[in-house]
Amino acid sequence: MNKQKIICAGCKQAIYNTFLRALGQSWHLEHFKCVKCQKIISTQTFFEKNGQAYCKNDFLKSFCHKCSKCHDYITEEVVNALGKFWHVQCFTCTTCNTPIKPPYFFQRDGKPYCNDDYAKHFTPLCTGCGEHIFEEYLEIRGRKFHTNCFLCKNCEMPIKKKFLTVGREQICTDCKKAQEDKKKPCRKKCCIK
Repeated sequence: MNKQKIICAGCKQAIYNTFLRALGQSWHLEHFKCVKCQKIISTQTFFEKNGQAYCKNDFLKSFCHKCSKCHDYITEEVVNALGKFWHVQCFTCTTCNTPIKPPYFFQRDGKPYCNDDYAKHFTPLCTGCGEHIFEEYLEIRGRKFHTNCFLCKNCEMPIKKKFLTVGREQICTDCKKAQEDKKKPCRKKCCIK
């Protein structure tokens, strides 16, 4: 009976003793080495990239980012935010330290904030609805409004262009014109005495 020889992928010689199967090939234990540092890795956990074996240290240095917060290598899911890399659990709100999942965060001065803390510390309240304003807003005499919350006192429609103020209330020009028209006497023949 003819036995097929097992050839070591490292030295290309026949293997007669204990050997290792890795990367789809057979190896003498002493020939299974890290492609980068050439240290024997047959008894360690190894990492594979593009069909080549790496020791843990060289794999991390070559292919993994360091976390911007804890400075450990990131070997699992990575968060890429603010031009830096983070572990999922390390990308947290600057104020409350709760993990944040991009893209649902705000940044100020290069620091991440959750929605609640950003609103609490950096956004004005709308005079119209009382909610925090995250986008463009109108500021009228020190009062801030969402663009859709700046409403006419009479018709309760958003004021987009010109308006008049009566006390602390605003009236759109259409309502003002309608009020003025009501004050004018009717000029129809039936109403003239």
